[in-house]
Amino acid sequence: MPAFYYSSTAGAYTLTGAVSAAATPLVVNSVTGLPTSTPYKVVLEPGQPGEEIVKVTAVAGTSLTVVRGWNGTAAASHDAGSAVRHMVTAEDFTLSRSHEDATAAHGATGAVVGTTNTQSLTNKDLSSGTNVFPSTLVTVTGSQALTNKNLSDATNVFPSSLATLTGAQALTNKDLSDATNVFPSTLVTTTATQTLSGKTLTSPVINGATGDGAAFTGNVTAANLLNATSATGGKRIHVGSITATIQAGGIVNIAHALGWTPTVMIATANTSGSLVCTAAEATSSTNVRFLWYFASTGAAATAGGSITFSYIWLG
Repeated sequence: MPAFYYSSTAGAYTLTGAVSAAATPLVVNSVTGLPTSTPYKVVLEPGQPGEEIVKVTAVAGTSLTVVRGWNGTAAASHDAGSAVRHMVTAEDFTLSRSHEDATAAHGATGAVVGTTNTQSLTNKDLSSGTNVFPSTLVTVTGSQALTNKNLSDATNVFPSSLATLTGAQALTNKDLSDATNVFPSTLVTTTATQTLSGKTLTSPVINGATGDGAAFTGNVTAANLLNATSATGGKRIHVGSITATIQAGGIVNIAHALGWTPTVMIATANTSGSLVCTAAEATSSTNVRFLWYFASTGAAATAGGSITFSYIWLG
């Protein structure tokens, strides 16, 4: 709000009755052309010995509520018909000069940015290195810890070294061991119980595994190969149960799909001790031959019979 209001259409007015030095309000013959808002000033008997400036604080009809003896003048009595004028006084010039002295921005073009005002800034270049920003302001280059920021807008541009949720990226030297991390169910972990499909395991080390329990009727495959714990240092092929026919001379042939030729072979069969394996030899990288005989007589096992193996060791 301005200190005072002014009007360019004010006319010449007079008091309708005599007033004492203490009288208020003052009644004038008209208020037409005077400011419609208060406060403003009028001068009683301007240019006369009894000249007095009064401050008008309220208007009701033609009655003016005033502060007498304003701006260094003395309150005085005035006769009916005394002149009343809306005028500029020395106070108006003083207020203007005081404001100019207190404001360093005079002469600036455009809207002035204040140091304490809340303002919306537009088209400002703040790139100068001499600018000082608050520590809570996120900058382009500063090292800062961000908390509770929403950076999900698609227009954001992140550096290529930043791991994102959806981008195809190769991560190097990342520590993801924190228990709060959540990984997709398709990710193979070191401790979770998972079923793997279509995986190529090159030189795996399998500890504490157990046999496949399936009943094999065909080739023994490398899929059943487990780490041995025996003194032989060989490889144990868990076959569950596989039945083979005894050929002439007590020979039993077992086909396999290991892809290599074993040199140490031990077989255990459910023979209740009547048959034992005297020797075993590898015939090829796909076949193993065992020789069986009767423990009581030493004669070769009878051709045409069958033996059901519990497991086979190959090394």
